[in-house]
Amino acid sequence: MKQALASAKQTPYYLTVSGDNTVYFAFVAYDNQRNVAAGTAVYDCFLNMVLCKKVGTVKQVFADEEHAIHPIFRTDIRGFLIQMQLNHPESAKSKTVFLNRKPLFS
Repeated sequence: MKQALASAKQTPYYLTVSGDNTVYFAFVAYDNQRNVAAGTAVYDCFLNMVLCKKVGTVKQVFADEEHAIHPIFRTDIRGFLIQMQLNHPESAKSKTVFLNRKPLFS
């Protein structure tokens, strides 16, 4: 029982319901796994890839697999969630954030 409870506490879902603070998550496809670790910079951009600024860091990387639908190709993609520590909370509403560095056009 203790092991099951400890395991449940290591999920993003537990963090969401366990406190009064707002927590911010992002989905990361497995293709981008090598770019993610705790402390990695998070960037948000105006017009998708122009005028980017650092808006926070990755706080935690979760191991459980998540599934999503690719927004352009409408295919199933697999990946995981990260928790972000944001200095600019409005960036949590962005459709895309970049990890580790600014994209090419910044």
